[in-house]
Amino acid sequence: MSANRRSRLICHAYYAMYGMVGLGLLPPLTRSFETTFGLSHAQMGLLLGIGIVTGSVTALLSGMLYDHWGGRILMAGSLMLAGWSALGVGAADRMAWFVAALLLFHIVNSVGATLANPITSYLYGDERSRGMSLLHGCQGLGRLLAPLLVTAVLFVTGRWQPVFLVGAVLFAVWSLLFLFVFREPAWAATDDPSGVGIAGLVRGLRSLLRDPGVRLIVLAFVLSVGAETSTIIWFPNLLESEWGFTKQQALMTLTLMMLGYTLVRLTGGFLPRGAERILIPIGTGLHVAVMAWVMLIPSRGVVPVAAFLMGTALGVYWPNLAAAAYHYTPYRHGTLVGLFLVTGCAGGFLLLSVTGRLADLFTLRRAIWTAPVCSLLLGAVFVGFRRVEGRDGTADARR
Repeated sequence: MSANRRSRLICHAYYAMYGMVGLGLLPPLTRSFETTFGLSHAQMGLLLGIGIVTGSVTALLSGMLYDHWGGRILMAGSLMLAGWSALGVGAADRMAWFVAALLLFHIVNSVGATLANPITSYLYGDERSRGMSLLHGCQGLGRLLAPLLVTAVLFVTGRWQPVFLVGAVLFAVWSLLFLFVFREPAWAATDDPSGVGIAGLVRGLRSLLRDPGVRLIVLAFVLSVGAETSTIIWFPNLLESEWGFTKQQALMTLTLMMLGYTLVRLTGGFLPRGAERILIPIGTGLHVAVMAWVMLIPSRGVVPVAAFLMGTALGVYWPNLAAAAYHYTPYRHGTLVGLFLVTGCAGGFLLLSVTGRLADLFTLRRAIWTAPVCSLLLGAVFVGFRRVEGRDGTADARR
């Protein structure tokens, strides 16, 4: 196996592990966090939102550093810290320790999540659309496995805390793989007319923010992350807290959601370049329609099918928006994805916090309507981006 293929495999396998532990453990365990530490819906949403915001700032900085130094050492170090933070979450016996460990967990995981995107872009080169879909398909596969992992740990131990010990071990293993086996791809910072070095990074960031197409795609990421996090975090909670589902039933529903989420991304790895032009409008329309269906017709028989279709719709968003953005601006991918994460996470923070507050004031069933509203706006913004792209062309044409 060539060094490039081996590095691709390590990166994709890491993103599956990140999907399972870094992202996938939180949705099925939010209710457990609330009951263990006496948190309300609003407090839980605020805590998760703060973690997303602090992690997103780290994401922007790590993306800019990637464009300057590359990612192997940064990735290995962040994964080792992620292991320690996972141990902290599992060992916390007081709310203060739990809050501190969970915030660190968000921050260090955001570094690895950021770096994997430009690394994959440069590992795949002209096939980056395929690489991004496969990368995020692997993340979806990990998130699909997360509820099964939680269910198994609860069955064996009767407690949720040991699942974070499993995560700590996995983070340590991948830290060593990136340090000793992974081979760094050549990254394209020198292709950017802004130049290299810290001053070049700042000029590159300013140049990106002045571009109307980049501003629109950034707004699209804000809305997509808001729709995704609100649906995946709060829908299982809704089933358990208001619709009378057991934890196991809510976890299996989440599993169906992540199955659709994963399959659409893995399938996207084999679609031709430019597929994002139709997939984003289809995904937004599907999410709005299915959310309206399941909320207006609250039948237990509807929930499994609706969950699968919701996951399918949400799975379209990130890789196809990223592919469109990388085609539009084919350099400074570290800074670009950091910008998407920091602004997208703002959408996640806003939706988690607002939805949690509305749930406390009214009901979670009413509050979760914030998610399809975000998808509806996302579709409109993407249409605007496509018009700008059609008028101005890619970054190479604009030079």
